[in-house]
Amino acid sequence: MLDSGQVSPEDVRTLSARLPLSPADMVKLFSQYTPAHHDAEYAVGAAMRKVRALTMLAMMEFDLTHAPTESSLNAVTQTISALADASVVYALEYSYQALCDIHGEPRSESTGGAMPLWVMGMGKLSGNELNVSSDVDLVFVFEHEGETVAPAAQPDKRIRALSHSEFLERVGKRVIKLLDDVNEHGFVFRVDMRLRPNGASGALCVSLNTLEKYLFTQARAWERFVWLKSRLINPTNASHFLEQMVQPFVFRRYLDYDAIDALRDVHSKIRDKAHARAVKNPETQDIKIGSGGIREIEFSVQLPQIIKGARVPKLQQKATLAVLPELVNAGLMDGEIAEQLRAHYVFLRHFEHRIQYLNDAQTQQIPTEPDLRARLANAMCFSNYAELENQLQIGQKQVEQYFNTLFDYSGESQNSNTDDSQNDELAHLWTHFESHQEVQDLYEQTRTNPRLSLLPERSLTRYQQLTLSGARTLVAQNPDTQLPTEWLRRVWNFLDAISRRSSYLALLVEFPKAMERLVELLTRSRWAADYLTAHPILLDELLNIEQLHRAPDWPQLQNHLNDLLAHAAPDVERQMDILRETHHSQIFRLLAQELDGLWTVEQLADHLSDLTDVMLQCALTHCWNAFNKKHIDMPKLAIIAYGKLGGKEMGYASDLDLVFIYDDPDPEAGMIYARFAQRLDNWLTAPTGAGVLFETDYRLRPNGDSGLMVVSTKMFEQYQRQSAWFWEFQALTRARFCAGDASVGRWFEQCRREILAQPRELDAVRYEILEMRGKLQAGHPNPTELFDLKYDVGGMVDIEFCVQAMVLSYSNIHPELLDNKGNIALLERAEQAGLISQGLGTRCGDAYREYRHLQHMARLQNVAKPRVEAETVTQYVTAVNQLRVEVLGQ
Repeated sequence: MLDSGQVSPEDVRTLSARLPLSPADMVKLFSQYTPAHHDAEYAVGAAMRKVRALTMLAMMEFDLTHAPTESSLNAVTQTISALADASVVYALEYSYQALCDIHGEPRSESTGGAMPLWVMGMGKLSGNELNVSSDVDLVFVFEHEGETVAPAAQPDKRIRALSHSEFLERVGKRVIKLLDDVNEHGFVFRVDMRLRPNGASGALCVSLNTLEKYLFTQARAWERFVWLKSRLINPTNASHFLEQMVQPFVFRRYLDYDAIDALRDVHSKIRDKAHARAVKNPETQDIKIGSGGIREIEFSVQLPQIIKGARVPKLQQKATLAVLPELVNAGLMDGEIAEQLRAHYVFLRHFEHRIQYLNDAQTQQIPTEPDLRARLANAMCFSNYAELENQLQIGQKQVEQYFNTLFDYSGESQNSNTDDSQNDELAHLWTHFESHQEVQDLYEQTRTNPRLSLLPERSLTRYQQLTLSGARTLVAQNPDTQLPTEWLRRVWNFLDAISRRSSYLALLVEFPKAMERLVELLTRSRWAADYLTAHPILLDELLNIEQLHRAPDWPQLQNHLNDLLAHAAPDVERQMDILRETHHSQIFRLLAQELDGLWTVEQLADHLSDLTDVMLQCALTHCWNAFNKKHIDMPKLAIIAYGKLGGKEMGYASDLDLVFIYDDPDPEAGMIYARFAQRLDNWLTAPTGAGVLFETDYRLRPNGDSGLMVVSTKMFEQYQRQSAWFWEFQALTRARFCAGDASVGRWFEQCRREILAQPRELDAVRYEILEMRGKLQAGHPNPTELFDLKYDVGGMVDIEFCVQAMVLSYSNIHPELLDNKGNIALLERAEQAGLISQGLGTRCGDAYREYRHLQHMARLQNVAKPRVEAETVTQYVTAVNQLRVEVLGQ
């Protein structure tokens, strides 16, 4: 109901030119249009209604004289939402004060001041997305129960005290009346309070305690989608209690694919409603709840928000159009799909507004009258309705197709066989395995596991379905092979490990392709099977194969990780979990890529080393930010990597050999950095709910276990020049700066090069190297006839020691050997320098490459001591033995 006679055309044109308007603009308009009247409540209501009429006309003029773009849409929705915000607060402030004059005020225990009635704007209001004829969905919340007292400014005033809940309920009813009642000036907004706890049967206003109990013990799963679209309209100093309560209810710490069922149920009811309307009136079409409509676009955005929002904070926004690009950035939606959804959403929202302008009516149904359709087409910038309808149908089809991929019903119906047919299928399946009886026994153990009786019925059904699905998939992926029972055991062990996590079972049932990919990974590598079993949250990575195979961008990851860690501050426990979750997901992606043949062992090691560098840098930065003893903004501290990380030869489970060096003139620097290093080590190694990040080893620092945790640049150089053992020079050949203060890192590299390039007698070097080689071999005896890839004569250690010997003997005259480029590159440089025979560097490089490959393949199957048949590596052993003779003299 709109009385356009209340405002002048000039006022409309002036206001239209100012769109979009803010809540502050609306408050100024309320003051401007408040009539002089003896009844204050009447004056407040009249002002809001006059401003509503003016705003509606201004929006119509603006909207119908601008092209239907995203920008013009936002101007309209932000303006009507600003009117809603300002109206709610304006009505609330009046109502609250009016009742305070009679009953006193509720007093807050947390602030000592007047306790507010918080108003949550729900649905489209939360994202400033109201349509021009929207209801406003509200929820009223207050801090705690109690009894009203005289206002602080009038402590002696006599009042008729009420309980907090009774007082605020009266306030809430007045607010609703001021907004919703229709009089000669029309209305402001229709108010819907049915989204409050327990709906229409619940209390109008709820305390924080009541709301918390409801959300976490009684709320249905679909209500998470309701509260996803919630925003506090009138925040106060104490309102963070409310926001902190809602956030973990909506965004679960762990991925929750049970949300798919909840949203599917809601959508099914909406589709039933749309179908019932269509049956009643076949000619009408609803662009909101019909197939490919506004609601399906919103659901397509909200589902990944609910599932991933806790781990991707940028998804925790309210506005649909704001979330779409973040879904693309997070790899959760294809860019082309996002653009289709965006374009059709903008189209539908503009179409919706033009339908509503016809009669100021809350409807999304396309009128059937030809003249009205022609007017709508013209308002949408189409030459006729047929063109508009064609555009509508194209967009609807795109949305419907994408939406249906999110809700693939095929997964839930796979387990429909009768007992007899299932037994026949099982008997057939078992024939594909090497030991039929062993598989049959394993199946019986799995089927009769007593823990299954504790599962909810839905989880048990899914578990049983997946058990058979795993066996079917194994056979389908290897149709002409007698399969080892071990493969099936890995699959079923994994399912057993996740059986009590209904969300993971739901994921595998909802996304059969993920189940296929899972089985493939579990059978390829025992280490991968153990890793996934320990970190089942990584299942989510299987949903997007394109992202799973995307080459890593380490600078981008570092920026993203820094954003996540900054957002989580000051919650240190959450920051530590984020580091672990990020590391695990990147490890899993590299593992999947390697198993699919995307990386050689050397490329994989480079990526794993780069990943570790990123994790250390982010951990150092944010641990320092949380460190309360810091004396400067950023520490003048460098992390030096030795061993596998230093040589960029990381494996999936390599530990970290680290040394901390600082260069800081502060007299307390040593003590400060020592404490910080202990704190940082805790960030790296402490087990949390997300697991462990790294195993660390600091024994390569000056003086080893008896030395200081952190050393200054002066102490480090002095130790290396005066006290270091020869084996420490060997270790230094594989050391590099990997995180922290870059200037300290540059100092370290220069110091390293100077130490390594000191003149040394060749015989002395050979003696020290051979003595250390003998100790290693004695410590790793090989009682088998197999060849130990690492420790046997002619193996990896011999190559590494020969390279170190050449660096320590010749780098003073061949400085190109000082670069920490890895053993293969240094062998080539030694050959080019004439330090070894022509071709020997290449042959030994090939040997080292093959040894690493064989070692890596063995460790993917959890083989602790990689050994092979000696005759398979004869050519490599021969080359390495020649290298020993030329470099070490034997």
